[in-house]
Amino acid sequence: MQYKEQKKDSGFALLLALIISSVVLAIGVSILHISVNQINLSATARESEFAFQASHAGIDCQWYWRNEKAAEYLMSGSGSSNPDVTCFGQNPIDTGRQIVAPTSGTGNGDAFFNMFQWGSPARCTIVGMYILQPTTDMTVLFQNKGIGTDGLKSCSAGNVCTVIVSDGYNRGCGEIDGSIFSVQREITVEF
Repeated sequence: MQYKEQKKDSGFALLLALIISSVVLAIGVSILHISVNQINLSATARESEFAFQASHAGIDCQWYWRNEKAAEYLMSGSGSSNPDVTCFGQNPIDTGRQIVAPTSGTGNGDAFFNMFQWGSPARCTIVGMYILQPTTDMTVLFQNKGIGTDGLKSCSAGNVCTVIVSDGYNRGCGEIDGSIFSVQREITVEF
């Protein structure tokens, strides 16, 4: 009689061990999943911050040179070259200048473009600066350029209006188009 009672209870310990180990495994997998997601989120936030700081640095640099070389920037004519600037301790790797014609109103303007690669690991900053002397709504001017225009004011007659658009990237300039891990942040400043 004693033998039969022992045989009846012999699988209970195995079942209890299996249930407890399943619960512990489920909790462990959940904690691992949360940890991996937090690591991915923090890496993305870090890369986004690198891109934002690259964009902010471009604004600061272009603003400085706009004030330092105001006379060179205000020269009119398409034959004029882009003023010499250095940012991040180096010259731009690509520059450009073009005449900006307003789509409504009167006046003229110039657009200056500089591309810098700097830092270690490499970061890319592309800065566009628009210096306008029009009597036009600047929102119309930027409508097709992909620049956020919420809150841009009109540039009234006799004033010189400047808009700086800086795109910062978390990668080097050669990698921004070919990498799915490139993060871009843009800052637009008007004065």
